[in-house]
Amino acid sequence: GEPRLVPVAGRVLIDGEPLRLGYIRFVPERGRASGGQIDTEGRFALTCRTEGDGAVTGRHRIEVIARERLDAESMRIHAPNTYEDITTSGLSAVIEGPTAGLTIELSWNGGGPFVQRDGR
Repeated sequence: GEPRLVPVAGRVLIDGEPLRLGYIRFVPERGRASGGQIDTEGRFALTCRTEGDGAVTGRHRIEVIARERLDAESMRIHAPNTYEDITTSGLSAVIEGPTAGLTIELSWNGGGPFVQRDGR
């Protein structure tokens, strides 16, 4: 009864430009979640069980985490924090078969990358 697993790859853009680092995770309505690193050109390939095997078919909610640790007390945030949780990201996709050119679009809505300090 497991949903079918298919290869899924694509790009993450923020305000039309590649998101240059991060992690993307697809959470299906049924079945196991998949995820993948985002490279410097915004590209990703999903892994569910073994490297690059993809995602289960069906509807997915998506989250994108794009943080870069700068030192022990600070990190650069490369995408708005709202995208870090499937309940607030507003991102979704339906995977019906092998997908090589999926584009996930994010926006700063007038903001931009910033440094967040841990407050110690």
